[in-house]
Amino acid sequence: MHVSLIRNHWGPRLISRMPRLRFGTVHFVNNYVEDWVANAIGIDDTPTLLSENNYYEARSNREVVKYWSSGGNLTTFGDHFANGAYFVESGSKDYVPPYPYNCAPADEALRDSVRRTAGWIPVSLPPDVGGSGIGETDVEASDTTMLIDQDLQADSD
Repeated sequence: MHVSLIRNHWGPRLISRMPRLRFGTVHFVNNYVEDWVANAIGIDDTPTLLSENNYYEARSNREVVKYWSSGGNLTTFGDHFANGAYFVESGSKDYVPPYPYNCAPADEALRDSVRRTAGWIPVSLPPDVGGSGIGETDVEASDTTMLIDQDLQADSD
């Protein structure tokens, strides 16, 4: 299993499973992770993780990765660690995502952008898939994509 987790806001005060990895390959990029209780990333079994250009902001617990069992290939590249947060790498560090992508720098601008834009976005269901108008908005998916693209462009300026 290959999963990419991009531009998510994790926290504050979540206990664990933000995310918790047991197997597979995860590309964790341009996320804002703050104030975790047990761990920001939990590791079981032998996953592969590339943590890239994320903003980790610790409060009381500074250890980003919690190993619930030994193993795994965990790499950090370009991450920002605020308030003493730290990431212990392990295993092989040669995973390269099999797709083209761009990353924003892991800085305060990324943190602020993810705070503004991560999460649920209201999108209307088209009539051909049963859109009823109940609990829906008049924001179309293309409008939402445009808003996110504009925000990403503003972040890179």
